Amino acid sequence: MSISDRTGLILLIASLSIFSLFIFPIFQEEIERGPQLSAYGEDWNDISDFRTQLGINTEYNVSAILSNPAILEDIDTPSESLLIIAGAESPYSDIELDIIADYFLRGGNALVLGDFDYSNSVADLFPIEFTNLKVWDENYRDNVSLIEIDAFVQQREYQILLNEPSTLEIAKPTEPLKKNFWGSDFGLFRTSVFASTSANSWLDLDEDGYVSGGDTSAPDTGFPVGISCEILDTSSKTRGTVVFISDSSFLVDGMLSNEVNNSAFAMDLINTLIPQNGTILFDESRHSQDGLGSSLYKTALGFYFLLSGDTQILQIIRFNVLISVLIFTLVLSVRQPKPTRWRHPYFMDPEVNLGRYRPLKVQDLQDVLLERLRLKYNVYEFDSLDFHSRLRTIENVVKRYKIVLDLELIKLLIKPDQIPKTRYRKIAKNIQELSL
Repeated sequence: MSISDRTGLILLIASLSIFSLFIFPIFQEEIERGPQLSAYGEDWNDISDFRTQLGINTEYNVSAILSNPAILEDIDTPSESLLIIAGAESPYSDIELDIIADYFLRGGNALVLGDFDYSNSVADLFPIEFTNLKVWDENYRDNVSLIEIDAFVQQREYQILLNEPSTLEIAKPTEPLKKNFWGSDFGLFRTSVFASTSANSWLDLDEDGYVSGGDTSAPDTGFPVGISCEILDTSSKTRGTVVFISDSSFLVDGMLSNEVNNSAFAMDLINTLIPQNGTILFDESRHSQDGLGSSLYKTALGFYFLLSGDTQILQIIRFNVLISVLIFTLVLSVRQPKPTRWRHPYFMDPEVNLGRYRPLKVQDLQDVLLERLRLKYNVYEFDSLDFHSRLRTIENVVKRYKIVLDLELIKLLIKPDQIPKTRYRKIAKNIQELSL
């Protein structure tokens, strides 16, 4: 049965529209800032030192998610694993949140460090919110940006240091979740605050950068900056635990000095969440990449993992991808022009008619030879000279740099009119063999 052009166009537009509708959530808007808080970066605002401590001083299996959280589906023992999300630079899609929620229901744990970023895309699964407002505290060290906080791990007290933190809020029990991907096994949440500011602190509500009349002072208990949230099933049994700290720079290399207990506190906290031989995964998929190649690699790999699941929505995505590829291939095959015979534009035989190609001239050979000499002998004065200026100074350059050339190449530079055109091809070969 033949299909008219109009029907084919309608099918093409419909398929591409459906494809775009399901694929669009995968593409995420990146925060416009350089990559930071990476477990594999070397800057002061990366967390590579803490990752190194975990790998050397403990028995944890330390790894990373480079592309997409879909890899969490392949973890056999989620209760022995910890996902670390530090300063998410791009939001999680609904498909990814569905995978993460299932990971928590299977017993998975997480440590979320965030402040003025996209960490709320994970917190939306819980009755917890990053306020994204700066907090000021009289209990600071050196400058007002560094705030000393008393934090507790199983009744053990630590004094940790936060750098320009935000605060956390616990929603009222009557408020619905912003994102609800919890299955039928889900029961409720159990939250507890383990770190707070002092009572002498203020929340910068008007965001003017300093304490003013429009700001809110802290209650006697201070503002929460660390909250633990347990996920309970219908029988009130704890499945997974997620720990939120409202400072994405809490574990950066510049904050792990001997005078600060951040590293010891984090180690103790991790010990309470997973066993000594557990797995720690740093989510690197939320950080921007330095180059286009690495970004494309991350996107392609993440797309592959997303399409490797068995849910209905992923089956629809796979179907639309297949249809789109087939249509695109058919369109290209119809519109592809017949290939023309290839001819080398630099064929140097003067007796052959090259048609539209420009025949090789002596100036071309001179230009290539001068460039070869510049590169081989580091003739820096050539850098700012044009072709004719280089040619005028070549005799002095040859003497100064003690350049040894055969007679024919010297003649090419000084007396090119004495070289017959039949020798051009041989000279070009000699120039090509002049090693750099």
